[in-house]
Amino acid sequence: MNSNSKSTRYYYLLTTNLPQPLANQLVRLAAFQNPEFYKAQAMRMSVWNKPRIIGCAQNFPKHIALPRGCLDAALELLEENGVTPILKDERFAGAAIDVSFLGTLRSDQKAAVSAMLSHDTDILCAPTAFGKTVSAAALIAARGINTLVLVHRTELLRQWQERLQAFLGVGNGVVGTLGGGKAKLTGIIDIAVMQSLSRKGEISDHVKNYGQIIVDECHHLSAVSFEALLRSATARYVLGLTATPVRRDGQQPIIFMQCGPHPTFCCSTSECAS
Repeated sequence: MNSNSKSTRYYYLLTTNLPQPLANQLVRLAAFQNPEFYKAQAMRMSVWNKPRIIGCAQNFPKHIALPRGCLDAALELLEENGVTPILKDERFAGAAIDVSFLGTLRSDQKAAVSAMLSHDTDILCAPTAFGKTVSAAALIAARGINTLVLVHRTELLRQWQERLQAFLGVGNGVVGTLGGGKAKLTGIIDIAVMQSLSRKGEISDHVKNYGQIIVDECHHLSAVSFEALLRSATARYVLGLTATPVRRDGQQPIIFMQCGPHPTFCCSTSECAS
């Protein structure tokens, strides 16, 4: 049996020829139990407005839409059920940019960059002092694709702009910003405060103009408005950066669904493993 699927911001699977039980299994790949529900239930507290299951798939009349991080599991499930998918890649490959990395990486940072380059989607999980920003700068130069960096605070926007300009040897004409009262995007390398791209539930089309998206402190992605940004992005490459991939509310599966299921763990400045 063949099944058509296409990948943009989500992976859309044509369900016309799929048995309903298999379609249900695919939907469950993008769902997980909500720890907050069971915590409240155990304490005999109200569970109103706390869903038992959090689902990130979308159902359409003829398609199922799964987050980008569910692709490997979906392909494995289809294969187990004798279904051969026909893939159509509609992700945005981005525009080529010419920048060079001028910094110096430690051996563990080099290993992290090498591991991240082997996946279209990834999460760099590393301590605060590891140097995630410099590693991301090296990744931007290595891929040579126009990039949007998403941050959740204005202070981080300024820090990223200064560091990328220093590590890549470029100026304001290359590294643009959106947020904190500034709106000067270059389309080459831009840093944007997430809230500046989402107004009253509407996502700015700017998020669709880049071939690579880097999400700083991506553990915040479980917020509905922030997750919506990644849902709207059509970039081929997505990278999340965090020191705390496990959330207290247990909603970290959303992070891996949106940024990818292949985290690169750097346990210390002397040990890095993918």
